[in-house]
Amino acid sequence: MGYRFTLQVYVIVPVKALEKSKSRLSKLLTLNERVNLSIHMLRDVLTTLKKVNFRLRVIVVSCDQRIKGIAKDFSFSFLKEKTLKGLNSAIKEAIETYVRDEDSSVLIIPSDIPMIKPEDLEFLINQMERRCIVISPSKDWKGTNALLMNPPSAVPPLFGEESFKRHREKAFSRGLKVKTCYLPRVALDIDTEKDLQEFFSLRTDTYTQKYLSTNTLVKEKLEKRFNIHFRLLSEQPLFQKRAKDK
Repeated sequence: MGYRFTLQVYVIVPVKALEKSKSRLSKLLTLNERVNLSIHMLRDVLTTLKKVNFRLRVIVVSCDQRIKGIAKDFSFSFLKEKTLKGLNSAIKEAIETYVRDEDSSVLIIPSDIPMIKPEDLEFLINQMERRCIVISPSKDWKGTNALLMNPPSAVPPLFGEESFKRHREKAFSRGLKVKTCYLPRVALDIDTEKDLQEFFSLRTDTYTQKYLSTNTLVKEKLEKRFNIHFRLLSEQPLFQKRAKDK
């Protein structure tokens, strides 16, 4: 049984400069299409956060001033990144700026997991204990797609290559409890054409899916590249695979 926090849960959502986002899709989508894709994915993530049945303080951090208006649409805080030294630096800056209570928890999630739902985050938060990290990996079990920790400084942000392994190792080295939760909707981040193909083939009630399937130029590109015709398919059932606590 996890410790049910009554104190604040801070959520950090880092967002790259829009022109630099989703560069691995540049052979398929134009810059403007990639910018719009990133915006729609962010809106899906923020929409989910708005519906979570916990007391959350959401901070969207970015060096791109345009993201401020999107955060404002959801009544979330926005931090203009000052360090400009990359993802981990931006996350650290947000934590240092907003989080004061060492008994609170910090949840870090990316802006490119549009399938995420409130029950996914509620499941993660319900696993939380004192001096613990709860980590949800990417599909290949190499990346970190959600990181919840208590205290807020439990481990430094180590996003990047092999971040799932690195976050776990750092937590173990500090004597923290580590819980791993594999959640399919959290695991699917859209970075590559393969990711986009998988997402495009699913029936999801998301801003991202509506953008991909209603923008005629984008839709035709995807159907041609992936050799599929967009149609409504049954959404994948939710299942939650939780690794053994350590």
